[in-house]
Amino acid sequence: MCSLPVHHRDAFDRQIIAQALSESIPVIQSGPEKSGYKKASNSSGEIFRNLWSNLLSRGSTGLGSHMSERMRFIEHQGVKILLIDYSHCQSVEVRKIVDLVQEEIAKHPRRSVLTLADFTDAQIDKEAAERIKKALAMDRPYVKKSAWVGTESLPQVFYENFKTFSQRDFPKFATREEASDWLIKEN
Repeated sequence: MCSLPVHHRDAFDRQIIAQALSESIPVIQSGPEKSGYKKASNSSGEIFRNLWSNLLSRGSTGLGSHMSERMRFIEHQGVKILLIDYSHCQSVEVRKIVDLVQEEIAKHPRRSVLTLADFTDAQIDKEAAERIKKALAMDRPYVKKSAWVGTESLPQVFYENFKTFSQRDFPKFATREEASDWLIKEN
């Protein structure tokens, strides 16, 4: 990053450019080209194809596939459950997953989604906790039942705050299997 020409004085811009250059990812900018770097393509379609190809070639470390592994529907005894896997994530990843989960849940009919959240060894900082808290309140109309596992690493004050703010209960279970069994039982 230090060896880049000083076309951008902003450190964040320089970081984006450095990563894009090291991974051959085109940088798309608005307005006339003033970056001072070689233009990746004349065609926006070609830029997006190159970007998509680059993300796919990364395999499980690419943002798309990594996030789809972290939030996906699983089937337990013929019933679909939205698995939200925060296990072993850093706070920055948790925040990204929360945003994706909120988007996904809002696509479903009210009181229809069963959720299973796994917090095993997740790192939750104050910012991630705030984002989770708000998302839980926003998701409430769409979620039928929720169950959580791996909450030992989750500070109790966060857990209680989540329940109070969202006006929901989040029963804790030792395993995903136990949580799934509970979720599919009718009230």
